[in-house]
Amino acid sequence: PAMAASSLFLSSDVGLQVKLLVQQLHGSVPAMLAADPPLTYSAWLAEACGVAPNDLSVTAQLVVHGRVLGLPERTFSAAGSKLRWNEWLTFTEKYSDLSADARVEIRVYGSAGPRASVLLGSASAPLFDERQQLIEGDVTLRFELAAEHCEPGAGAAGCGAGGGGEDEAEMGALEAMAAKHEETLAAAAQPGLGWLDRPTYQLIEARQRALESRLSRHQLSIRLPAFEYPVVFHQRSAAAPPPPLQQLPPPPPPPPPP
Repeated sequence: PAMAASSLFLSSDVGLQVKLLVQQLHGSVPAMLAADPPLTYSAWLAEACGVAPNDLSVTAQLVVHGRVLGLPERTFSAAGSKLRWNEWLTFTEKYSDLSADARVEIRVYGSAGPRASVLLGSASAPLFDERQQLIEGDVTLRFELAAEHCEPGAGAAGCGAGGGGEDEAEMGALEAMAAKHEETLAAAAQPGLGWLDRPTYQLIEARQRALESRLSRHQLSIRLPAFEYPVVFHQRSAAAPPPPLQQLPPPPPPPPPP
């Protein structure tokens, strides 16, 4: 695509097809730690919702201008894995076709028996952020579990959303600090981050584990393509069609000679 300015692309110039990779469904609920022995998330999901964690399918539907665009794409669990997928989903539509509110609606279906498919839950992936810049790389989405398909009494918390708003807010702040710590370790030493030493990080990890014992969190990890430069939303103005050509009447015949 052509660059609009130094180090920027316009989405209207990107003629590549929209694509994404659904990676993994993961989470934690109090019932996992309350079980003896503790359950993995996939084992809890199988028990609570009656599905086989190694036999899940995903559908992805592109939504543009608030309307469904094209047909949904589908993929199935990677061979020998649980709650994981490993196939890029490519839509027929291009990035130049997108609106600023474009998103991909993702649904996960489980198998509860021969020809018995149930909706396990869904997630919504916006393609542009609040700055109208195309989102790239790894993204963690909130996965809304379809609680009507789960056993209400499965485990200590069933499928309900445990914990409270304060716990969620604290967990978000801790995750942001942990991510900052990882960035600092990967880069050169930065001024003003001396407080983020190893003992502090261990304290953050301990607090995260304590919150996980109270919170119910369901998340879907996806990956979006990376571009050489940031892509900002741009929609070309529809040029007015040229007026129709008028057929001129044939010229009159020349006057007869005198």
